[in-house]
Amino acid sequence: FRSVTGTQKEDRPMMKRVKRAHVVLDLVWESVQFAMFSLRCNKFRTLLSLLGISIGVFSIVLVLAVTSGLKGNIRKGLDSLGGNTITIQREPWDLEDGDSYAWWELLKRPPVVVADYEFMKDNSECCGAITYFTTFTADVNYLRSTFSDGNIVPVAPDFDKIFAIGVDQGRWFLPEEADSRQGLCFLGADIAQSLFKGSSPVGNRVKVGRFELYVIGVALPQGESIATVFDIDHSVFVPLDFGVMAAGSGNGGAIAIAPKEGLETEEVI
Repeated sequence: FRSVTGTQKEDRPMMKRVKRAHVVLDLVWESVQFAMFSLRCNKFRTLLSLLGISIGVFSIVLVLAVTSGLKGNIRKGLDSLGGNTITIQREPWDLEDGDSYAWWELLKRPPVVVADYEFMKDNSECCGAITYFTTFTADVNYLRSTFSDGNIVPVAPDFDKIFAIGVDQGRWFLPEEADSRQGLCFLGADIAQSLFKGSSPVGNRVKVGRFELYVIGVALPQGESIATVFDIDHSVFVPLDFGVMAAGSGNGGAIAIAPKEGLETEEVI
């Protein structure tokens, strides 16, 4: 008798938990039934509620997608220049509101010329890579096709070590080619597509201004970016000495420096 009574006492907490679980399940079921009844009786209000929730979720997803896209776009543009690159030029990339000097004050500064680049290359001990480039515009022609106002970019050696320019077809300049007057060029993706309509430009000759240039390669498509130095897709790269000979160097250009590994930008400056 005592053992049975003890067993019953041990079962009482279990019975209470089971009863509580039944009560909770009953309450949940009644709540679900009540909610379904309300939805059936107020179909228009239900529709508006679902519409509001859907619009809210869609808006959040859209904002996150746009933000992610902008971050990727900016990161892509900055990656083309390098995260630790120093540029020396007469004008800044962008004049922000509130700058204390006017644009005409910039014209009083001396242009950065090839001689400045050569001096820094010969005397700097902190540069892992150093290059010089300038730009001008000209029409690019192949047979009867014309790409108007292309960016012609004369570049010095090491340009490809600082700027992320992928090669889609052909190759980039050899060091001795980039430091010469050879009539060679490397085309941006949009110019290549516009002139050659999908066929390979490598090995053909295009006319830039009054000069005929031999195409050695084509860049990977870069796409548009809100943070980029120049539009690679609409550019034609040529050896520095050839570009200076073709267009002169009166307006100057820019020097780009990648510090040696382990050095910060502040240390090099």
